[in-house]
Amino acid sequence: MILAYFSPDVVLPVASVLAAAVGFVMMVGRAPFRFAARGLRSGAAGLKKLFAKWNL
Repeated sequence: MILAYFSPDVVLPVASVLAAAVGFVMMVGRAPFRFAARGLRSGAAGLKKLFAKWNL
């Protein structure tokens, strides 16, 4: 049970990284993430066409 204890030395850096990620999202908004999602979707559609061409 002692090993299950997470001390502040472990929790604070994790909380700091999480807060930095949330702050970044709040700062830039949703537009960059929407742009990246659109790129991934179009890339997946291109792969789908390529595999359909090769009958895979």
